[in-house]
Amino acid sequence: MNITVKSRDNLVNFNYEEENFEFNFTLYFSTIKLNNDNIASIALACRPKESKEYCFNFEISSQLSQFFKSRYAINVISKTDNKSSIEYSKPVDSVPSATFIAFSGGVDSLALKLLFGDIFPSISIDYGGKFHREFLNFLSYDTTIIKSDIRDRKYINYKFNERNWYFGLAPLILLKDNFEPLAIIDGTLMESSPFWFNADHFHGGFKKYIPVLNPNCVTISPLSCITELQSTKLVYKLAQEAEFNNALYSSSEAGSFKRYRKEVWHDLVSGKMPRNKPANLKKHVFGSAHGQDIITLYLVYRLGATWALENFVDSLPPGADNLDMDFYEKVNANNLNCLDNSFRAIVEEKMIKAGLNFFNEKNYLDLIKVKDFIGNNNISSG
Repeated sequence: MNITVKSRDNLVNFNYEEENFEFNFTLYFSTIKLNNDNIASIALACRPKESKEYCFNFEISSQLSQFFKSRYAINVISKTDNKSSIEYSKPVDSVPSATFIAFSGGVDSLALKLLFGDIFPSISIDYGGKFHREFLNFLSYDTTIIKSDIRDRKYINYKFNERNWYFGLAPLILLKDNFEPLAIIDGTLMESSPFWFNADHFHGGFKKYIPVLNPNCVTISPLSCITELQSTKLVYKLAQEAEFNNALYSSSEAGSFKRYRKEVWHDLVSGKMPRNKPANLKKHVFGSAHGQDIITLYLVYRLGATWALENFVDSLPPGADNLDMDFYEKVNANNLNCLDNSFRAIVEEKMIKAGLNFFNEKNYLDLIKVKDFIGNNNISSG
């Protein structure tokens, strides 16, 4: 796939072409830092589909090419001679000075901002179109905004493949124009993936943060120790009511199942019986999505199988109502092993001050049982 990048004034245009295929998107900015490696990293993170090879119309460093080959098995070449050499920094083993909160305006990112906004600045991306609701919420906060039309597909017939979630963070690497470490703090939660839904992380001790977008850019996930319920509870406790409601609106599209799920959490943390599902919404199919499966099992535990079957899931595997999901309401300290000691201490202090309880030994054993249960009833990699 040929990738052509053109920059002028306050925008960068990305064009992807191969036989019978073309895709375009643009980044708009006011103050931003450009260099070839950063631009190439964004282009690769936002690639609309997989290809055997990606060829740029400008020179990139051999280190970046090697990084994508070893980290993601992506073959990257330049049309010009690829002889440039850049001295990237050493592995990132502590939170660097250039660290930013990825703030989408939704409930989970607001939890991040409420917990850590006194330490780190935030950065947001305005995608326009149906995501304009997020931009409206950005205006209420001190956050730097980058604009992009990558998700606004009204101009072309091709739908961007959003399963590659790195596209959402990629433009943030434009915050630095040199090759010193950059960290992006994201709102990844414990149930977000099988990796984080875990009871056995890094017993050998923390070594370094894992680079994601280029050799110097890392993501840090301090909320990976809590669940979506607890994230909602934090915002409900720490934010004003109007702020909470705006975050709920910003989190998801009106009428979507995700919006309904967020409203269920809102009802639970405010002490209400959760509302019934709108008749037009399709229920979750158990085994089709990892995070939704975990949430389903918690709702069965909290509200009963009858409520869950009427409002959330189309059917339940045998034994779903025999699992102890008490851990879903607590902090998984195991996931804090993915943080350096200094930042871990900060996160632990924030969680304690917020009144959250930590896992006990039984909670870890119950998590493993749930992990096995989901694995045995999985119909998709989710």
